[in-house]
Amino acid sequence: MKRRKFSADFKRKVVMEAMRGERTARETAARHGVNPNQVGKWKSEAVDGLLEVFRGGAGKPDREQETLYARIGELTVERDFFSRGWRPWTRGEAEDCARGHGAVAVAPLRAGGREPRVGVLPASGGGH
Repeated sequence: MKRRKFSADFKRKVVMEAMRGERTARETAARHGVNPNQVGKWKSEAVDGLLEVFRGGAGKPDREQETLYARIGELTVERDFFSRGWRPWTRGEAEDCARGHGAVAVAPLRAGGREPRVGVLPASGGGH
């Protein structure tokens, strides 16, 4: 027998009805065509979820997610850097990079009598 899948909206409706207490769990389940044990399980999950909301945990990224976002940022900068090839940046490219990666200034650089090149100063003490 194939398992039925219920949408989050359907589960919410059933749980809200069960929590109101106007009907028993058995009556609510029969009205919506689900097993009474399933209604009890969904109700428990909803209460556990509410506890997490009031603890302040909902919507905040966890440490692993923050680490992954940081890594995505590093890889994006790396890709942008290597995709332009091995040549000095034009002023326009440096300004685009400054806007896209949180830099605060674009400054001309001179290296040992060579042509001036353009560099990007990071917004905070660290590099990308």
